[in-house]
Amino acid sequence: MCNPQGRYRKEDSKARSALRLPLVDNILKDNTDGCALAALLHFYCPDAVPLEDICIKETMSLADSLYNLQLIQEFCRENLSNCCHFTLEDMLYASSTIKSNYLVFMAELFWWCEVVKPSFVRPRTLNTKASNSSQSNNMAPITKQNLIHRPGSPEQSRPESTEGFLSPCPSVSGNGENWELESTTSSAASNTEYTGPKLYKEPSAKSNKYIIQNALAHCCLAGRVNEGQKNKILEEMEKTEANNFLILFRDTGCQFRSLYSYYPEAEEINKLAGIGPKTITPKMIENLYKYSSDKKQFSKIPAKTMSASVDAITIYSHLWQNKKQNTPKKLLK
Repeated sequence: MCNPQGRYRKEDSKARSALRLPLVDNILKDNTDGCALAALLHFYCPDAVPLEDICIKETMSLADSLYNLQLIQEFCRENLSNCCHFTLEDMLYASSTIKSNYLVFMAELFWWCEVVKPSFVRPRTLNTKASNSSQSNNMAPITKQNLIHRPGSPEQSRPESTEGFLSPCPSVSGNGENWELESTTSSAASNTEYTGPKLYKEPSAKSNKYIIQNALAHCCLAGRVNEGQKNKILEEMEKTEANNFLILFRDTGCQFRSLYSYYPEAEEINKLAGIGPKTITPKMIENLYKYSSDKKQFSKIPAKTMSASVDAITIYSHLWQNKKQNTPKKLLK
């Protein structure tokens, strides 16, 4: 944990005026100081992320912002299967390279808090009448004046490196080499800002396409022996307009069998390439898995409900036995 000097402490918070959180208009650029996102984690997990641990000031310094962003990273790494794959610099300067996957990260964050609901997720009960009192609610209501005086993004005064600001935090400076590994997936998501017409609706960024491509290249079909099959599957992915994809495993041993397109709204799962049923319904699914780009492995999700956060699935074993036409002859011996 960073040195709390210069930040709100529990004993000092009582003497201060109520903390004010500005309105978030741009979900990426307005989170460069980490205040709103850290406050969101506090709302859902007040015991795991105490309010006094969050740095909230009228004017946030670069070190203050880095403190909050590191707090968010550590919480996600220790409690949410490391779902925050971004580097501190990308989040601090609202890098366009993470624009696409930032919405995916937010969706996954709400999935953990609203669907999975681990034991540490205990949302605070908001009292409307008491919300106007700073004693009962440390977050004062948003005002126009508060929004106007919001400090701007530090991207205009970006130094060559933030390494010097991170030195007081052993957990970050000792793990600096892993920053790029943690953002392998997110950095490849988008190379440029969206420049379409203002009245044109920006394409949905809720896609796991790059995560699946990473999994195929480094886990499921890694090596030269699988290069031909991998390239064919990647070609099929480029032909479809689907935003989400699912890998089908033979069983819990995570043996790759096929790739499917997935449409969450319609709950349609259709085969693109490989061995398996042409379509898969939710009733056929036995286990759900999520891929970790930094660890290059899949982990089982303790849930039974399909969502856009799922990267791989298994179906019940009897479905394989009944689909003889889709089973290689070698497996029948």
